[in-house]
Amino acid sequence: MTITPDEAWSLACRRCDALVARHSQLSFILENATGVHLTLDKTLLHNEQLGESWRVSSHSGVLPALQFTKIRTKNAFKRQRLPFELCCVHCDAKVASEDLSQLTSPAKYLKRLGQAFSSTKETFEVNQSVLDNPVEDIENDQYVFTDGCGEIALVGAENIVRELQLPFTPSAFQIRLGGAKGVLVVSDLGRSNIRCDDAVVLRKSMSKFTSNHRVLEIVAFAGKSEAYLTRQSVLILNDLGINEDVFMEMQEEFLSDLRSLIASDDGAYFELKAVLPPSVIWWIDVLVRKLEVKILADEYLSSLARTIYHYRLANTVMRARIPIAKGRTLMGVADFTGTLEYGEVFVQYSETDEEIGTDSYVVLDDVDVAVHRSPCHHPGDIRVLRCRADVPPQLRQLKDCIVFPSKGPRPHPEECTGGDLDGDMFVVIWDKRLIPSRAQVHEPMAFDEDTGGDTSPEERNTTSQRMTQVWLIFTFTPSRTIFLVLLRTLTLRFAIHRMMEASMKTRKFWHVSVPNKLTVFVLKKILRLYAT
Repeated sequence: MTITPDEAWSLACRRCDALVARHSQLSFILENATGVHLTLDKTLLHNEQLGESWRVSSHSGVLPALQFTKIRTKNAFKRQRLPFELCCVHCDAKVASEDLSQLTSPAKYLKRLGQAFSSTKETFEVNQSVLDNPVEDIENDQYVFTDGCGEIALVGAENIVRELQLPFTPSAFQIRLGGAKGVLVVSDLGRSNIRCDDAVVLRKSMSKFTSNHRVLEIVAFAGKSEAYLTRQSVLILNDLGINEDVFMEMQEEFLSDLRSLIASDDGAYFELKAVLPPSVIWWIDVLVRKLEVKILADEYLSSLARTIYHYRLANTVMRARIPIAKGRTLMGVADFTGTLEYGEVFVQYSETDEEIGTDSYVVLDDVDVAVHRSPCHHPGDIRVLRCRADVPPQLRQLKDCIVFPSKGPRPHPEECTGGDLDGDMFVVIWDKRLIPSRAQVHEPMAFDEDTGGDTSPEERNTTSQRMTQVWLIFTFTPSRTIFLVLLRTLTLRFAIHRMMEASMKTRKFWHVSVPNKLTVFVLKKILRLYAT
């Protein structure tokens, strides 16, 4: 059936039945089945109409394609079974209990609005006093050491475990609570007889806007997670003195293990158990252990093994994604006890015995670890820190986390690509082959303070029309994605080319990180160009 562009748009924007709308998706294609790209031309975007229904009209016979799958808040509305046109949410729409009126920057406004639509799981309700009385952060004249990190009593953590039906009690939770976001670390809070609704302590750095929504929502929690090398970390580690032979050796070890996935039933069995969710693993055990089914002889199970094999092989080829046996990806938290000194961390990680399926915990003591966030671009993004085990019980109970000191000239998370403690994950490596000598470690890059967006008078505007304009440009500008991909590609190619000529410090290779740092700034300028 052929319909005109106007008929297509009318059909898309009509009020549909809620249940049908929940499963609807719209896109426009040409007769040859290729997509039609949305061109951000002011003749196509009628702002006076966008304020009401976000209509996009045709111009010169070109119908711009609008794929609702790209609208980040779409899923939140579909879960509520709201009408289809509400997927194109008006920029004035907010959670009823939120107050964003004090935000004047479109960038920060949309960022905080998006915070309300995080994918979370509700747990229990807290007292309003928890939101009204955040405690002071630990900070010096320039930096905040507890940026985004609060505390939760054990009774609150156990309540979360029951609500989420977890098999263990995590040591840290990434949360949303009204207008607050960040990480809660399990703590005794220095008092006893704590009620569940009073078990949370927020810090001022966690509060982003005013809200009376009092349900604690969980985004993620600390748990076992593997660490991997990436193209960026390999380049930096190599320039910090790690020989290429180390990476080649690790790659060969990984490929050898990977081949066993499709060559032996035992290799396939352990790999499937490592990848599949717990709800599926039990019947794998039943089939293999009790019914003695051979994985590679079973059509379905062997197809799963081959899929995992091809996926991991492609990741190795395209991204240099090589697992690190002596490494973990851990959630960062702060040392509230003041025990750790600058340059020290506490790490306790879980290790699973594949034969019997039980977990044990290992504390790293008096060993150096290389710590970074992914991706990393500057040679100073990889820090070499010392693990310490003689810590008080409050820290000793924390598992699958990396505890950073709350003292010193600068927070270690901030030294790692400008990170903080509101849920950032850190790659921790204690494989001696991958630890640079301290003499090779570069000074961390100085990151500009986040001012929260545009500050010029003409850009301090969060009206409905302005927000609609900003949102559409950042969502549907093809050049934005192309720019980021091109930037990463050029950075990598330049690094490989220059790596053959001289060392990083001699050629000042760290300047390739500058474009990544300026990406947001450049995109902001592009936004201004479109908006004027």
